[in-house]
Amino acid sequence: MINAESLEWRNTQALLEAQIDAAKEALTHQRDALLAAELRGGIAALRGVIEFVMNPVLTIKDPPNPYQT
Repeated sequence: MINAESLEWRNTQALLEAQIDAAKEALTHQRDALLAAELRGGIAALRGVIEFVMNPVLTIKDPPNPYQT
């Protein structure tokens, strides 16, 4: 025979399991979003490097010296 305490424990356990599953799902979506953002950032950085290397007009200049008179 199932008593009220046992039934309450089972309900609590089922609720906790559902919350754990929801948290896992949310973390999976967050991880996927972070990976996508990192990938987009990496692609943008790579495009910048390629543009810099392929554009021979670009020159690197020294910053002005504030102590020079």
